[in-house]
Amino acid sequence: MTVDLERLTEKAAALRRSLADLGRLLAIPEAEFAADRDKTAGFRYHVVVAAEAAVEVCALMRSLAGVRNLLVHQHWTIDDLRLRREVSAAMPGLESFLAQIGRFVGRELPGAGGAAEP
Repeated sequence: MTVDLERLTEKAAALRRSLADLGRLLAIPEAEFAADRDKTAGFRYHVVVAAEAAVEVCALMRSLAGVRNLLVHQHWTIDDLRLRREVSAAMPGLESFLAQIGRFVGRELPGAGGAAEP
């Protein structure tokens, strides 16, 4: 039931690095890119790394959705104190993850900095 936020952050960073590498390779004119086997091989590698990181980020986030589903559909089986401890432990990592997403999109996300949404 716990989301491994350290792993989530690690995979999000790997995805960001691969996207940056792909962006540099996409900036190369197509003819030059196609003629250079090292560039095409590197591009393929970064696509694989980006895809694997994206899949892992989605899987880690899916575990958080699993907690939601458990709460909605089997709320009578929940240990409230355990849930409270896990949410408390997850909050700083989730805030950090949201801040990273905000930096990635180039603006602060609404409700950032721990502010509660109305």
